[in-house]
Amino acid sequence: MTIDVRIEAPRRVSRIGHVVRGCLLCEAAASLIAEQAPLGRTGNLLQAGVAVDSALKDGAPFPWPELEMFAPVRSVKSRHRCVTLAFEALAAAISACPADDPG
Repeated sequence: MTIDVRIEAPRRVSRIGHVVRGCLLCEAAASLIAEQAPLGRTGNLLQAGVAVDSALKDGAPFPWPELEMFAPVRSVKSRHRCVTLAFEALAAAISACPADDPG
């Protein structure tokens, strides 16, 4: 999975693109991120990834209502990473942009 982001001041995602070579869960998670990320603050998006992991492992609420579609995955631990991988890729893309370089 590859996620590319363009970040503009003040640390907001202005554009996002993704390429997924994975299962339907990976594709769905990446597509939801692509819908939610534009104009989102990078910190909030990183927190969403942590919240999704907690939602799957501990039954915590999902950060976005659209992510509720992954609730059945809670009981299939071997598929958790299929959902969280897109958030990991997003975090890597965000962290690759230095704080003083918005793009």
